[in-house]
Amino acid sequence: MGDVRHPAGAGNSGFITPLEGTLNNIENAGIPQALTGPIARGDTETVKKHIAALQKEAPDALSVYCELGLQTIPHRPGQRQN
Repeated sequence: MGDVRHPAGAGNSGFITPLEGTLNNIENAGIPQALTGPIARGDTETVKKHIAALQKEAPDALSVYCELGLQTIPHRPGQRQN
């Protein structure tokens, strides 16, 4: 039995297609140029909204979102790479 985030019988196409696009972008452009979304843009207001929504709707996913975000920050376009 599935849940609201991944209903039973929904298939994986909704997850696979964005992942394939991301991997293709990384391969062709490199990590900084492939990053998209509010963390890559430095859009803290949207990140705060995401965190609030996760706290309410999917608290078990919050730590993963935060860790991925923290790992994304050093790779944002324009950030110095060490």
